[in-house]
Amino acid sequence: MKRVLILLTTLLSLMISITLAQNLPDLGDRYNSTAATLEEQKLHDIFLQAIRAHAKLLNDPIVNEYIAHLGFKLAAHSTRASLDYQFLIIQDNSINAFSGPCGIIGINSGLILKSRTEGELASVLAHEIAHTAQRHILRNIAKQKQMQLPNIAALIAAAAISIVNPQAAAGLIAAGTAGSYQYMLTYSRRFEKEADRIGMQILAKAGYNPFDMPKFFLRLAREMRYEERIPEFLASHPDINARFADAYNRSERYKTIKDKKSAIFPLIQARVLSQTTSNPTELATRAETRLKKHPNNIKLRYIYTLALIQLDNLPLATQQMNKLLKTDPNMLMFKLTKADIDLRLGLKNKAQSSLSHLYEYYPDYYPIVLQYAQTLLKNKEPRQALTLLEEHEETYDQNISFLDLLSEAQAKNNQTAQSYLTRAKVFLLNGNNRTALSQLEMAKRYAKHNPLLRAKINGLLKMIQSSMVM
Repeated sequence: MKRVLILLTTLLSLMISITLAQNLPDLGDRYNSTAATLEEQKLHDIFLQAIRAHAKLLNDPIVNEYIAHLGFKLAAHSTRASLDYQFLIIQDNSINAFSGPCGIIGINSGLILKSRTEGELASVLAHEIAHTAQRHILRNIAKQKQMQLPNIAALIAAAAISIVNPQAAAGLIAAGTAGSYQYMLTYSRRFEKEADRIGMQILAKAGYNPFDMPKFFLRLAREMRYEERIPEFLASHPDINARFADAYNRSERYKTIKDKKSAIFPLIQARVLSQTTSNPTELATRAETRLKKHPNNIKLRYIYTLALIQLDNLPLATQQMNKLLKTDPNMLMFKLTKADIDLRLGLKNKAQSSLSHLYEYYPDYYPIVLQYAQTLLKNKEPRQALTLLEEHEETYDQNISFLDLLSEAQAKNNQTAQSYLTRAKVFLLNGNNRTALSQLEMAKRYAKHNPLLRAKINGLLKMIQSSMVM
């Protein structure tokens, strides 16, 4: 009951905070534009806040950066390439993917693990990007002519929550509209066919084998035919064989593109597996056993290393990491993992030196920025950490992990007002406006002698307060 009340509160606050017009004709009339409308952007914010509040997101900067890079590579070949896409990874073993308003693309961690190649994973991302490019959500919403935007806002939030907790979302919606929120994200067969066709074009333009899409979808359907339910993103096509045949025939029209073999993709899977396992001991044992039969398998050795780190067996993890670095001394992922092990072993100066060297060559690679700043803070170098983070603040001002670290660095540099202000931004991104307000009030209290900072705080306070006025 407590969880339901929390969810209900979230929906109500989202409905109150949105200040849109009362009717919906423009959403339907403007969906062919490549630019995001104001209405679409606000629905995007509601959807994203609901996902952040109720989904367990995978918090691995290397994996997130990889998925974002792959997603933007594909989106560059869509008709809405200029959108500020956001790629989310839901920590869930089920096979699912979704597209939300205005460039939100989500995939479950289970889908990453189920993919055999980068091309198969890319085919799902391309399909979801195609839904966004064709504005299928807005075209669905446009059919709800009788519905006012506050209700649309609530249903969009419920649709987002339903992705991670269908029962909770359904329980929050009155029986008369229970099917409407699901309709927001359930596309017609025509829309799915359109997403297959355009997604395949995106795949081919990005250099991937278009056949990866029908091949992966059919394999998933066949492998899971004895499960209680097929993957959510295939559910709208009960005749999966017909979909496969159509997609296969379409893929034949493209010139032959050889399958790409990515050296990074198996290592990304290793990180996802280690992040999502509930039993690192079993994972380490299984990897060690298989390594005896396949001693040259880099993915297995990396899985073993990551499991050992979780088990705090750092000497053995160091041995395995040295073997991996000997195999591929230029792999950034390995170097970052080695620096993490060194820091855990108490070799703080060694870890900091390694990361300083990496940052010199890759100053814009987010995982290095984050890990370097974290290491500086642990090594009691708060001033250097803050300087580093401030250099990238404009780029990552919507990144919650970055802002959390920035707030910590500000606090350790006695910048109390700035720290509260940054924390307010985190709560704001999560849709918790009331807590954001309390953080801003604290920030204002500590900014008595800083008129510029007080003006900035007051500006954000007024913005939040006006958005909460019905």
